[in-house]
Amino acid sequence: PSGGPTPVLRFRTLASLVSSQLDGDLLYRGRPIEEVVRDLTFDDAVALVLGATGPGAFRGSGGPTLARLAEVLPGLPPERRLPVGVQLLAGADPLAVDLDPDRVRLAAVTAVHACLASTAPEAALSGDPVADVPALLLAGLRGGRPSRPDVELLRVLLTAL
Repeated sequence: PSGGPTPVLRFRTLASLVSSQLDGDLLYRGRPIEEVVRDLTFDDAVALVLGATGPGAFRGSGGPTLARLAEVLPGLPPERRLPVGVQLLAGADPLAVDLDPDRVRLAAVTAVHACLASTAPEAALSGDPVADVPALLLAGLRGGRPSRPDVELLRVLLTAL
């Protein structure tokens, strides 16, 4: 208000196709953030934000390539895992020159999974139903299997971001 104290931080909002605000609530593609965090897996939230169609749009997108990376990368020194992983991923992609937006989104999500698998290959091979981004990230940072509550907390934080 005019004449009132100046706030320490000023936030401006910009509505886009991805996010908007309604009565102070953050929406992702028209869905309240609370609903997205509560009802969607991390991969499904990524698909929603990226505009992919249908639940599970990116699940399993790495397929045999990610499994192969998880087998090859543990034998490499940590500083070589990421460069080798990106090279193997690029070499296995027959449609690398296809610039269709959905194709590029799929490649980006696959690359994120591959990069995280390269930092924690043991976690990627752990047999979990989906070696998801939050679990792989924590495993890579900690050097061991993360607890389920820690993975869930990181999932909520990453989804909100």
